[in-house]
Amino acid sequence: MSTDDKNSKNNINKKAKRKSRKLAVTITLLLAVLLTGVLVFKFFIKPPPMPSAGLHNPTVQNSGKNAEANTQTPTPEKSGTSDTSSIFGKGGEYHTFVVVGRDKYGSNTDTIMIVRFDTKNHKINVVSVPRDTLVNIPETNKRVNALYAYGKLADGNGPKRLMQGLRDILGFEIGNYVVVDLAAFEQIVDAVGGIKYNVPVDMHYSDPEQGLEINLNRGEQLLNGKNALGVVRFRAGYANADIGRIATQQDFLKTAAKQMLSLGNVPNLPKIINILIKNVETNLTGSNIAFFAKELLKCKADDINFYTLPFDLNPEGIYVLIRISDWLDIVNAHLNPLSDKVTEANVDIITKVNGQFYSTTGKYAGS
Repeated sequence: MSTDDKNSKNNINKKAKRKSRKLAVTITLLLAVLLTGVLVFKFFIKPPPMPSAGLHNPTVQNSGKNAEANTQTPTPEKSGTSDTSSIFGKGGEYHTFVVVGRDKYGSNTDTIMIVRFDTKNHKINVVSVPRDTLVNIPETNKRVNALYAYGKLADGNGPKRLMQGLRDILGFEIGNYVVVDLAAFEQIVDAVGGIKYNVPVDMHYSDPEQGLEINLNRGEQLLNGKNALGVVRFRAGYANADIGRIATQQDFLKTAAKQMLSLGNVPNLPKIINILIKNVETNLTGSNIAFFAKELLKCKADDINFYTLPFDLNPEGIYVLIRISDWLDIVNAHLNPLSDKVTEANVDIITKVNGQFYSTTGKYAGS
């Protein structure tokens, strides 16, 4: 072999070695970047702290009288108060939320859902509260959907008043609140490419004051964000109005969950988190939202269950009245994060018993 051939071969070998070193360095850098990203992500995501309070023990009026009738009512015994360790006493890790929808034209929250998310067993329970549910508050309008607005008017803190009012009917403190601007709902549906849904009835409604225009025919169709929002807001065409809307909302969310909890939507997760961070009023941090988004992807759609607060309609049609015994059964089975059961002693509820108004605390707020 000539000297030139040897030199040429050596040059080729040197170039090959340099390329190999560059490739090795590149791969090492990529792995380092990926590892750093994973570590940063794991450091970034974290769950929110658990509530420090146990079961609620409202003050009971000594007279023990009915809320509006001058008849004696039983005064429930006080139950024990749970400490925070009992949050993990049922074999799960329970986080509780109230999720409400608010439009940009007012502060009433016509969509109210109470959620318990078990991030250990990855099961979610959602209970819808009708907007006209009677709550024991001093204001003239005693509907649950006015709680947030009253808080805003009183001291600018709508969530605080909302959480207090719901604590009174639940018997325990809710850990987290999420007030969703309806624009965020639209954006999330659009971010995942729409939701395929079988619209149950023809939906045609116009309310220029709210900027609401709904024009949908019944049947299966791919809904964009605007039309999906129309589906969950529509109630004029149901015989039982808000109750019919709740059933459709639950059905839509169940359908949406089946489509969103798929591998195809994993790339959309950062977009959804960003939409939530920018468009919701919440006590959750960005790292908390990321934590729940990650845990949500571990859920199956069949592990998300929906319920509705048990109620009777007031004969005057003004309020929805809570059926206390049935409600406490739902609270303890599907919402209560504590090991101790909620009893009548832990709630402040007004309803009707045998045609007369009855208060679990013996008092009527505002009287």
